[in-house]
Amino acid sequence: MRLWLPLGLMGLVGAALPVAADPAIAAWEQWMAKNRIPAGQISVWEDGAEIAAAQIGIDKTGAIGLASVSKTVVAACVHALVERGRVSWSDPTARHLDIGDDRTVLEFALHTGGLGADRTQDAPMARWRGPENDAAWSEEAFARAAEPRGTYRYSNENYAILGAVLETQVGDIVPACRETLAMPSLTRSQGWPGAGAFGGLAASAYDIAHLATQWASHAPDTIGTVPVRDTISYVPGAVSAPLGTGRAYWHGGRLCDRPTIFHKARGTGAYWVSYGTGRVVAMTHAACLGAQTLDPLDEALMEIATQAQEGTAGQGTDP
Repeated sequence: MRLWLPLGLMGLVGAALPVAADPAIAAWEQWMAKNRIPAGQISVWEDGAEIAAAQIGIDKTGAIGLASVSKTVVAACVHALVERGRVSWSDPTARHLDIGDDRTVLEFALHTGGLGADRTQDAPMARWRGPENDAAWSEEAFARAAEPRGTYRYSNENYAILGAVLETQVGDIVPACRETLAMPSLTRSQGWPGAGAFGGLAASAYDIAHLATQWASHAPDTIGTVPVRDTISYVPGAVSAPLGTGRAYWHGGRLCDRPTIFHKARGTGAYWVSYGTGRVVAMTHAACLGAQTLDPLDEALMEIATQAQEGTAGQGTDP
């Protein structure tokens, strides 16, 4: 499971569309059919309200594994505790974890805590499929000698540590974050609960779009930011870049198990984007997908958003 940086987020977007006219639904349905994806959801929001939605093979309120979009949930849940004065982004992790040190909560949220190579990628799949174990992942990460801090290096272990910090404050993070973030569908991924806070959560596209709308409104780059490449940066729980006259936020996640002689690789994932103009799109998919499959949908949705800004929406585009 690695961070997916969509190709389509490279132009001006915006403008609201009426529910019946929003072509994002048709583009998504074509993409689902073309790639034979058995189940998924899409939710399109404008200015804080859902304007269009669709689902295939699952109810609108059903939960699909979020993979790395779990990180957005965890970052927003930590921030809720920050707003309540129970945690500070500048807190050293030793304040909350016996195994912690002087590296701060924010450093791990930005992937700048010096953890080095992501050891979760080489872990046996049984650990990903086993019970949630953020504490175990965290203990292993802190046991290694720290590498230089301050430079972005994406690692799931960073968010396992955030999950462990959350657990010291709220206990089981799933019901706590479900209530705190108003995400009634939030649960553990049926296939990969062992991924915990970094990839083991599940939710509906509706709840992810609602969360993304709220999180983007917090302007998370004001909490902390670190360069990734070019104009792209990482902020707590999201990737960020200037887009037109605004700022876009997004996060994607895809997770696949390893194929065997008995079955093809199975997978799950999600994606959300806030275009910086009040438009938010979130989607989930119950399939093992690569960037070569996901990028055409992102580009189609981006073209639709651009057409909306230019006043030519409704023509649609083929993903």
